[in-house]
Amino acid sequence: MPPIGTNIALGLQIENHKTIVAQIANELGGFQQAAQYLNKCLYYVYIGTNNYSLNYFQPELYNTSGTYNPEEYAQVLIDELSIYLHVALQTSVRANSANNGSCVEELNDVEAIFSEKLKSLVDQSNTLYVDSKSIFINTTAIRIDGSLGFRVFASSCCPIKSDGFCIRDSIPCTNRNEYIFYDGMHPTLAANNIIASLVYDSTSNPEVTYPTDIKRLAQLVI
Repeated sequence: MPPIGTNIALGLQIENHKTIVAQIANELGGFQQAAQYLNKCLYYVYIGTNNYSLNYFQPELYNTSGTYNPEEYAQVLIDELSIYLHVALQTSVRANSANNGSCVEELNDVEAIFSEKLKSLVDQSNTLYVDSKSIFINTTAIRIDGSLGFRVFASSCCPIKSDGFCIRDSIPCTNRNEYIFYDGMHPTLAANNIIASLVYDSTSNPEVTYPTDIKRLAQLVI
């Protein structure tokens, strides 16, 4: 499988953010003013799925699954994320949501190990950084079925290649609101709207967020 594309590592993303924070501080007259401004922000981190679908479950490209069992690999990811999360929380991050989610059963099984460790990391962060709040979002707990208007569950809206992405210049389906997946991995807009609604307010399905949802996170006075 050819490379998916250029990725910006999480560590570099945080370094870029620190540069932006410095620029904001310069614009507003100091880091204290920048911190007050950034206190209004919500930082969203989507992590885990690609580490598994595009690495752990690609033994022909990576030896990760031969080096680590699922428990060990989950801990490696958590240890690395913990370092970056602490750096981010020390750089004016006050509200943060960490999301892990996939839609393939085998992938879900191993990611469940990662998810439990991620919840523990959220607890640790909330204990260590009392002036910031983090939550965990588990989109694997969301079940989308025909009662919501969807009719196609196992096929993608666009014709896909072996890597799960759409064939270039192919014609997608015209009834995409009835599909859960646009390509082999990514939900359609219709499915994402349902996911976003539950992530924002998970009252109807508390398993989706921990320890609270985005709606109540935004209402907290930090």
